[in-house]
Amino acid sequence: MRGDWLLKLSERGKENYLIKELGISQKTIQEVLKIEDKRERLLRAMRVVAKYGDPRSATALVLAGYSSESPIVHYFGSSHDLRVESGVYKGDVDSCSWPGVEFSQADLRRNIQIPKAITTEVAELIGIHIGDGYQRASNHFYEVEVVCSSVDERQYIDNHVVPLYERVYGIRPKPRIHEKRGACGFRIKSKAIVTFQKSLGLPIGRKTSVTIPEIIMRSRESRIACLRGIADTEFCITRKRGGGKKFYPMITADLRSRSLVEQIEWILKTLGFKVLTYYDLVSEGCCYHALRMCGLENLYKWIEVIGFNNPKHYTKYLLWKNLGYCPTNTTTERRVETLENHRAQSLFNGTTT
Repeated sequence: MRGDWLLKLSERGKENYLIKELGISQKTIQEVLKIEDKRERLLRAMRVVAKYGDPRSATALVLAGYSSESPIVHYFGSSHDLRVESGVYKGDVDSCSWPGVEFSQADLRRNIQIPKAITTEVAELIGIHIGDGYQRASNHFYEVEVVCSSVDERQYIDNHVVPLYERVYGIRPKPRIHEKRGACGFRIKSKAIVTFQKSLGLPIGRKTSVTIPEIIMRSRESRIACLRGIADTEFCITRKRGGGKKFYPMITADLRSRSLVEQIEWILKTLGFKVLTYYDLVSEGCCYHALRMCGLENLYKWIEVIGFNNPKHYTKYLLWKNLGYCPTNTTTERRVETLENHRAQSLFNGTTT
């Protein structure tokens, strides 16, 4: 049992730990010890120590006046059941229906939550992981990482990705700048999140053959949200010279996974985009596959149908608009203008669109 060293302390040592280390008052300790029902005393003790930031069963035993874990086994069967019954765990470990998902004790202490259904927010988060995510699993070590390749994307990480993680998984990551890599992102150690994403089909380790999970491909809204997450992290908006001295915008992506490019091509064509794909290209000894969407109509249609949540991309779209380029269809123009105002306000406020 973790923290069983507490049970080996002297009575004075236990009291010092509860009062000086955790800050529990003498009055609260006496109130717990006066509870005659031993089962109820343990429940109350667990709630108290959790409130003071140490939800270990050993700490609850010390507060309840016990020197061994036998009362927990007798009344609850296990430390886990004691925590669940006392309400310390507020996550959905008992209601999680995804096969293969496993919660570690740390996940339970931090109230990690696993979504019960694939919402558009979950789909977008999966798209972000497909683009800039990575997950590791070995022995008892489980970690998921999201790293954008430029420090200029700190606003996107802080204002969009971090709140999205908090809403979906119930934990708020702490982003940091990777000076040597010229990147920014965060890491989360969580067995539940890694095993959940693995159950959807996201690989452990390298993503050279990654695909959009089948369950996301079943829904139009989920496909669009997932594609938005991929585009925010992997796509670029650049320009290309047309006839004469004129330039036109081009949305591009170079990806390692052929299957992923085939999926994206199908999604875009079903949405009415004009897409060019190039497979089995080689650069510096690496094979990749390319997507190209050229012209203003594709760009404005993207804003209307899919959109960007990454300010880096959205700023480039505004640049084209401010240069005087407008959609040729007035109905599309009005819809884009409405979406643009809504998205600009959302990006400014750091909220999801």
